[in-house]
Amino acid sequence: MGYCLIFLYTYAVVKTEKHVKIIMFAFFATAAVICLIGVFQFFEINPIMTDFGKSLIFSQEYQDYAANLVQTNTEVSSTLFHPNYMGIYCCILIPIVSMLLFSIKQKHWMIFAYVVLLGIAFVCVMGADSNTAMIILMPFFLFLFVFLEAFAVGVVGFVGNYEGPGVLLKKMQKGMLAVFAVLAVIFIGINIYQGENSLVMRVVNKIFNDYKPNFELVIDDIVLGDEEFSVIYKGNELIARYENTEDGGYAINVEADGKPVELIWPEGASGYCIDDSRFDGLYFKPRKENDVIKAYRIQVEDSKYPNAHYDIYYSGQDETYYCKNNYDRYMKIYKSETCYVPAFGILHGFTNRDFIWMKSIPILKDTILLGSGPDTYALAFPQYDYISIGHGWQYNYLITKPHSIYLQIGIQTGVLSLLAYLALWGCYVVESFRIYRKSELNTFTERCGLAIFIASFCYMVAGIVCDSYLGVSIVYWTLLGLGFACNKMSKNSEAAIITLPEKSKEQKLLIGLVTVIVFLLITVGHLLINRSDGEYRDGRATFSSNEIEMER
Repeated sequence: MGYCLIFLYTYAVVKTEKHVKIIMFAFFATAAVICLIGVFQFFEINPIMTDFGKSLIFSQEYQDYAANLVQTNTEVSSTLFHPNYMGIYCCILIPIVSMLLFSIKQKHWMIFAYVVLLGIAFVCVMGADSNTAMIILMPFFLFLFVFLEAFAVGVVGFVGNYEGPGVLLKKMQKGMLAVFAVLAVIFIGINIYQGENSLVMRVVNKIFNDYKPNFELVIDDIVLGDEEFSVIYKGNELIARYENTEDGGYAINVEADGKPVELIWPEGASGYCIDDSRFDGLYFKPRKENDVIKAYRIQVEDSKYPNAHYDIYYSGQDETYYCKNNYDRYMKIYKSETCYVPAFGILHGFTNRDFIWMKSIPILKDTILLGSGPDTYALAFPQYDYISIGHGWQYNYLITKPHSIYLQIGIQTGVLSLLAYLALWGCYVVESFRIYRKSELNTFTERCGLAIFIASFCYMVAGIVCDSYLGVSIVYWTLLGLGFACNKMSKNSEAAIITLPEKSKEQKLLIGLVTVIVFLLITVGHLLINRSDGEYRDGRATFSSNEIEMER
């Protein structure tokens, strides 16, 4: 609702080209600060890690944490939390700056400002080491050139009679083609120089070397009952039971097909294996507490499934078997649906997106109207499906995001919400094509409109493999509202040059007074919130200990 409010508010209040310039100036000013911090981080000088930077992060009551804050990675993230979000932010910034830089003759100081901003943004992209951002930005200039000519003829013809690009756009084609050619040469040269560590080689290796055409399970299921538990391994079932020992621990008995199966401890191994070729690679490893065996770990000795291991405990109080997860919680194991799409295997090397998508898509059928709620993806995802997570992800990892804006919206706020979002952007695309396919771009409003349209296209493409983040999405939705406003003004050339009546001295004085009052209220509120009274206000004082009970 916050994003929608920002979008609608921007669209409603922007009436003149002066308003467009004010918002774009604010966008470029904040972008310059974000990118400058990123440039310092690129050269291993992180302003956030200075005493002043830490004082901006931690309020007075948490200053003790500031001394222990250390930098754990060298990628550029600036103030956007993660390098990927920095890359996506630059996917919005770079197209807009590039479009305004090459669209029309500028004053010398404006050209210099655009070039500097474009340069530091590219440094941030390279420093963020975001494959997604680089893949999207490289064909950006080609897309712009194609849009100005062939794409307009072949694709946009359905929205009206195409009469060819305007005079200015014809001039831009040569300039953009030259820019694209230079960037292509630089890009190819850098990749050749970097060799095996180049962006192209990293992407190729992730696609081809890490490609998984299907999602395989060697342990099909683990069913935890009250008197026994069963393990389905490669389609074969094992039944296991714990028996009490004299030292207070447990021994394990295993049977298959209703007959006992001998357990063997091979030399150099760390657990028991089964004397049956059907269960090769499956081990039962004792888990000791105070030198007493309290449980057994089911583990697959296969390099393809390093995280397929499960600690099975027996609760004498509940008289049933549990799986102990990484958070020392005793849980039952649940199976969840999987949507097998072989094409997803291309993304296995990109943070296991194939597995996350395969497990996320089935959730959509339960979130058609309402969704699970904003920011509740971690609750909607089948976190207790330890079987699938152990085979396709990291067993001790909490999956908190789908790595796709579209899955994120469809699950959290509903499929209907996703369709509304796509419909909104679809209307924007069609309207923008109609307006700018033969525009002369004579006004700043028209140039901004085309720039924002191309930037929104880059953001939507990035959204296929990246999730929404507040620090970036708030910028995108503001610019989208501005893009709609620019389109509205561009439809009528007179609307783009409307001037508002000059404000009276009384109005200016009132605006200044309100601004000062708001600033003072924010300052006083900040001081009151961050006053140090020696007590935490995040709930920690409620608990005397964070230790987790080991027994239920």
